[in-house]
Amino acid sequence: MTEIWKMTLGQLTAGYASGALSPVDAAKAAFERIDKVNPAINAIFAPMPERALEAAVASEKRWRDGAALGPLDGVPMTIKDSVAMKGTPYVRGCAANLGNPLSTSDSPPVARIQEAGGVILAKTTMPDFGMFAAGVSSAHGTTRNPFNLAYNTGGSSSGGAASLAAGIGALTIGTDMAGSVRMPAAMCGLAGMKPTQGRVPHLPPSAVRSAGPLARNVKDMATFLTVLSGEDLRDFGSIPPEQRRYEDADPAQLKGMEIGLCLDAGFGCETEPEIREAILRVAREVEAAGAVIVPVDRLIEFDPSEALNKLFFLRSRLEYNAMPAEKRSLMLPYALQACEAAGEISAIDYASALEELEKAKAQMYRHFGRLQYMLTPASPVHGFPADDVGADTKSALRHTNFMSLVNQTGQPGAVVNCGMTAQNLPIGVQVIGRRFDDWGVVQLLAALETMLGATPDIAEPN
Repeated sequence: MTEIWKMTLGQLTAGYASGALSPVDAAKAAFERIDKVNPAINAIFAPMPERALEAAVASEKRWRDGAALGPLDGVPMTIKDSVAMKGTPYVRGCAANLGNPLSTSDSPPVARIQEAGGVILAKTTMPDFGMFAAGVSSAHGTTRNPFNLAYNTGGSSSGGAASLAAGIGALTIGTDMAGSVRMPAAMCGLAGMKPTQGRVPHLPPSAVRSAGPLARNVKDMATFLTVLSGEDLRDFGSIPPEQRRYEDADPAQLKGMEIGLCLDAGFGCETEPEIREAILRVAREVEAAGAVIVPVDRLIEFDPSEALNKLFFLRSRLEYNAMPAEKRSLMLPYALQACEAAGEISAIDYASALEELEKAKAQMYRHFGRLQYMLTPASPVHGFPADDVGADTKSALRHTNFMSLVNQTGQPGAVVNCGMTAQNLPIGVQVIGRRFDDWGVVQLLAALETMLGATPDIAEPN
């Protein structure tokens, strides 16, 4: 029998229903796994064993009484530092926030998880304010990739991805503003999704940041997405749920489907040969299944990096301004420098950046007049050192070039594993769809997972 900490969501709930497994045993096994692997990967922040075991006991009774709340009831999982949960720390990766008051309310994702009976084990690490797609933090230290401890997890949902890939819990939730769910999911061999903007409500409301699910397979990810989706009046941008369950989406039938293939974002880091070849292999498999692959030269025709950086760093500057001046030096040096530089951005600079991004969004979305979906690398690089803020240490978001515009346009984007590098690091392929077609993106992702058979085993960090 598979060890309980290795089990998928479906295996766990089938065991609960039959009486062969207990949510209490699953929670205890998850904490044992934390004790075993977290010293190596440093992914867990604020474990909550008493609360988790209390939730597991309640779930066990519901399953025994035939009154389970649904497919997440009793399933152990983690949540990102920046996803507020009443009575827990809300540090957002920054040492200056250590010791701040605990959260006084639950964010929409936490409320949905608890309503569904999910067992929240702990919060997970992230970089300062989520400012970069890497696993380094002034509050938490360095989170390491469980497949190769010398390498980065990607970010900013770094701890969630690393812990899940190492067998801690069956699910985790992250947030994504420029690839922060998809990048660590890809770098840690997981399925992860940034849904259509508003599909999963989150706080504070944002036009570009979305909460999203990560799992070790597409079906579990889709099940989690169903639970998380739907309107919440606290998030004015949230949209009604689809009247169907994402886990019921069959793998897409690819025959005749026109799918774009883009290997050059037009800006940011250049796609490495090993990554390019891996994505080309995916395209050949998709084409062999009957799809029509349409080459896309580049996502857009100019470099919007400076405009993106201005918006991201100005957002973080607000948090910098709100903290006591004497605590600012506690920030990670890159984050501190970026926030200080953001103080020099004028209103005209900000307006110009917004205008430039409107042009970038228009160029990005024009591809989807003809195409329903597009395949791209998740990351253009195979990885980068664990202690670095990005593949380019002077411009920390350059390796998010295939992801960041998906947040700007509000489209759904999702990743699944498609191979391993020479350094034993996962390679992810990204699927981008039209706005509101989350169902179709899940279908195509499921088809790729089945076709490629590349889902890695749970990592044993050493």
